[in-house]
Amino acid sequence: LRRGTWYAPRLQIEQDLERHEGCVNCLAWSRDGSLLASGSDDTCLCIWSYNLRMQLKLCLRTGHAANIFGVAFLANEPLVCTCSVDGTVRLMDIAAERCASVWRAHTRGANKVVTTFEEPNLVTSCGGDGKVRQHDRRVRRPDLLLDWDLRWDGARLGVAGAEINSMTSCSLRPELLALAGDDPFLWLYDRRMLAGCEPLAIFRPDGLPLAPSASVTGVALSPDGRRLLGSWQRQDVYQFSSDQGQSRPSLTSLMGQKPGRRHGW
Repeated sequence: LRRGTWYAPRLQIEQDLERHEGCVNCLAWSRDGSLLASGSDDTCLCIWSYNLRMQLKLCLRTGHAANIFGVAFLANEPLVCTCSVDGTVRLMDIAAERCASVWRAHTRGANKVVTTFEEPNLVTSCGGDGKVRQHDRRVRRPDLLLDWDLRWDGARLGVAGAEINSMTSCSLRPELLALAGDDPFLWLYDRRMLAGCEPLAIFRPDGLPLAPSASVTGVALSPDGRRLLGSWQRQDVYQFSSDQGQSRPSLTSLMGQKPGRRHGW
């Protein structure tokens, strides 16, 4: 976002929050903005309360066996979900200070969790196995929503990796689901139409090579779903209008592109 440097001087450190004993990998605000959740390599979940200054309210041992990479509040505020490199998604009851549920969700690391305040019982997770799963806290087994490894014409041909490392939705259009990972594109889906693995649109800046080092490391949607942000490995952060993406190209046309060649989709 080189054109957006006008706002950079306005960003200042308001407060340092110290409690974790490892890298802090994920943050999430509660719906009303009064609580902040943080997850770390130390496998702890910290809950911070905000009233002019941030204060540590609670620090919980989650039971995860490895680094926490995702955290999100459910609509029912005392419930926070976490996901970890150990492949599990856990539902933490911060009022009772205990783990309420454990879902063994992914065969590789679970990288992100997404919730919507319109669905107080549902959690969506993604992971290194290329799967997007939906968890309902009223049942024990998660549902498979999407096998991202089949995104290119339903074939597992190694065009790009399977790992999904970032996923997001938005509050005003919770049906939207954006994915990013070992692939040179951002993928925008309607979660109501995931059966065929076909996206609403895909996004990539003109001129970026398909490989190597073309994977997307992060994705974000504006609250109204109209703007999409993506960060590419060793590249800049780019903003797109969500209604100006491109249709997914065919696998044969993708294979016809040479790494390093300037092109647009």
